[in-house]
Amino acid sequence: MAGDASPAALIPPERAGWEARYVGSEPRLSEVAGLYRELGFEVRIEPYVLPPDCGECKTCLESAGEGMRVVYVRKTEKKPEQA
Repeated sequence: MAGDASPAALIPPERAGWEARYVGSEPRLSEVAGLYRELGFEVRIEPYVLPPDCGECKTCLESAGEGMRVVYVRKTEKKPEQA
């Protein structure tokens, strides 16, 4: 989750195998993250950074302020079962 100080949190999500699946805010943010966890995905939530070339479409995103987040997911790595 955002704010995590682990080394993995410092790697850009796209380079670590994460895929952006949702951009939004609460209450749907928590619902979407929970659903992906139930489906067996690892979930990472990061602040949304508005692209500089966004143009006129950025008005509603700017009005949402700091509440906009991106949900990144990746398949959970299954550990081999011990015999």
